[in-house]
Amino acid sequence: MGPARCWTIIDEYCTIDDGWFVCLPGAPFWVDFPMTYHNGGKAMSLVFADGHAEMRKFTDREIFGGLNDDERLNGIRPLPNTSDLSWLQEHSSLPE
Repeated sequence: MGPARCWTIIDEYCTIDDGWFVCLPGAPFWVDFPMTYHNGGKAMSLVFADGHAEMRKFTDREIFGGLNDDERLNGIRPLPNTSDLSWLQEHSSLPE
């Protein structure tokens, strides 16, 4: 993965306390949720290692439209076969 494909900055949903975001490549669940400030709550913004920013529009409506604040704040949520989670995992760093 090159720097244009690896995000470095993301807004985490409703937290100011931990300073880190967990996205486990290959896992069929969300640990932390990105914040949805843009496009009427249907998109997130990311900054990539090469310096460009990108707004990612969500495609899995049930993930962000169907969760309440407690579900988002309490972390792990199994959601197999979601294109939004897969996309974020593909753009997350991997341990070497």
